Amino acid sequence: MAEEACFTQKYKDVKEEDIWADEKVEKVVKLWKLTDAEKEQLLKMKEKISDIKHWRNRPDEVVRFVRARSGKPKAAEDWFRKSTKWRGNHKPCPDTIFDTYKPSEKMLARHFATVLDGLDKEGDPIQFSRKGILDPAEILRCFGKEEIVTHSYWLREVFTRGEWQKEYEKRTGHPVGQFLIIEDFKGLTRKSFSPKTQSVLKEFTKHGQQNYPEMVKKVIIVRAPPIIRVIWNIAKHFFKPNVVKKMVFVGPKDYKKVLSEYVDLKVLPKCLFDEGEGKPWPGMPHQIDNDDHTLELTGLEENESCEELNEITVMTPEVPDDDDDDDDEGVPTTPKAESAPETNEVVKAPEVATV
Repeated sequence: MAEEACFTQKYKDVKEEDIWADEKVEKVVKLWKLTDAEKEQLLKMKEKISDIKHWRNRPDEVVRFVRARSGKPKAAEDWFRKSTKWRGNHKPCPDTIFDTYKPSEKMLARHFATVLDGLDKEGDPIQFSRKGILDPAEILRCFGKEEIVTHSYWLREVFTRGEWQKEYEKRTGHPVGQFLIIEDFKGLTRKSFSPKTQSVLKEFTKHGQQNYPEMVKKVIIVRAPPIIRVIWNIAKHFFKPNVVKKMVFVGPKDYKKVLSEYVDLKVLPKCLFDEGEGKPWPGMPHQIDNDDHTLELTGLEENESCEELNEITVMTPEVPDDDDDDDDEGVPTTPKAESAPETNEVVKAPEVATV
């Protein structure tokens, strides 16, 4: 069946005791500064989800659900199970997207987002994007809604489990914890938004909140024009209060001073700091310093009308909601999908093709 396509990649030579080796657990405990109670919850959850033979069943992934539901072991377990099923049912399939989708250079040239080859002052990775210079109508006309949505999921997976993370772990001695996100809103205008984008924004944001918990440490939105106050008054209602607290808005005059509290300005790209030396990690999208955002996208047909722009959004920063208690069982509600295949088969994350 089609739903099973995401679960066809298996590996039989990886032992659970290697994935959950004591030293790996201790690295996670130290990185996340787990309390004794949280460490105990993590180890108990390991036993509870031992039937799930999926690549995500490892301490550095499971800990996110434990932290998001600290003190609520049943809710953490249920959420992890639900999220794993979502990965199998969703189209495009996150588990196999590196095999099924490869973005064109033209798409990469229009989507200014990457992970910088540098760390913030706490040793965490820096995710950077230039959403202010995106032209959603142009991108939509040239690529169509379906490819834009697929590309957005591909980008999310590159950020959260891309090949770059292996080098990061070698450099720091531990897996990726949380990201510092810097969003450059210089150039943002009203044309990037419309009332009809709100419903799709909410749905797309929910997928991030429900299936990528505890990925974000702080979001700093810099060079935000006055219009951002209007936009934020709409967008903030899609997030929980604890998520809103993670967000910082900085105008064009003092953004360097604020950023210097979190990063060495040298790690920033030149488009944000004239003396910056920042570049993307090898293999990551690399078009961040391209200021010619009116590039000709020749050879592509207009397969969507401009009206379709009202149905999607590529602008608002996505911050996973780490504490959604609206559901009685403490599990975020995921849009309905067909039943996922049983998770008694091992699912390995595919090898990541570099960009």
